[in-house]
Amino acid sequence: NIQLSTYFESTSPLGQETSRISFIHTAPNAPDLLITTNDEGLANGVSYGQAVEYLEVPAGRNDLRFINADTPLFERRFELRGGFNYTFIIIEGETPQQLDVIEITTRAPSVTNIRFINALASAQSVDVYLDDNLMAQLLTFGRSTDREQIQSQTYTLSIYPTGADPENDNALLITPLRANPNETVSIILVGTDNNLRLITYRDDLSPVPEGETRVTFVHTVPNAPVARLESSAGPFAGVVGDLRYGDISPSVTIAGGSEYSLFWNKVENNTPTDLLEEASNVRFEPGRSYLYLFTGAMSAPPIVFSDPV
Repeated sequence: NIQLSTYFESTSPLGQETSRISFIHTAPNAPDLLITTNDEGLANGVSYGQAVEYLEVPAGRNDLRFINADTPLFERRFELRGGFNYTFIIIEGETPQQLDVIEITTRAPSVTNIRFINALASAQSVDVYLDDNLMAQLLTFGRSTDREQIQSQTYTLSIYPTGADPENDNALLITPLRANPNETVSIILVGTDNNLRLITYRDDLSPVPEGETRVTFVHTVPNAPVARLESSAGPFAGVVGDLRYGDISPSVTIAGGSEYSLFWNKVENNTPTDLLEEASNVRFEPGRSYLYLFTGAMSAPPIVFSDPV
């Protein structure tokens, strides 16, 4: 008497810190089961023929147990790899009082953490699409989207003026965008409406030493081919150097909690000329990673994003 059942495997993306597990009870003589991992209940009353669909658990060591009436029928330690799906098929063991499992492992699609930042020189607000999915609507100058997890693959990125109809209106930019596995990236929109380009910044969210902070600068001003950063104090000028339009500076680690005045000058023939941006009393708090956009906006506060690290 053969019984055929169909179960669907999850194809959702999964991060590197997480594993996904499921169970299928195929032992006809086994009782209903309480399933636990690391002494935490995952499912109760799992009976023959029943499937427990995918549950996400932290990757690493997991002590798996099948219990009936406080009696363990199966105990085993598994090292679960991040970014993988695990299906455990529950089968009968050597005796009716014992159970065993068949383990099936598949790699889940990888994820990319992504956000979009509008630093267009025209200060125009935009709508952002990945393939046909609207990622940002009315993304105004100086603002960013929240970070989102997307499946790691190649997309078609389309940028439209806010309110445009993708079916009938022209895009400001249509280009392939590769979302690499397990990266956290900021896609910075720079340039003009007629010459929009992207700067891809791979965010460094690794920890900094206690009491310190990390700062990275990006040159987003198209009419300043080369710019130089000078500061009232601190190591910025000696490390950042001259930046060309579209450049990302080396990251600078400094003592947190200090305030700086920062000056961006246009450079011609290796000589600073016009002052393009000035920011006074900029404070960088400890334990954070900062992304500072040089935009040439003299009368506005600097555009700075930060994350705890």
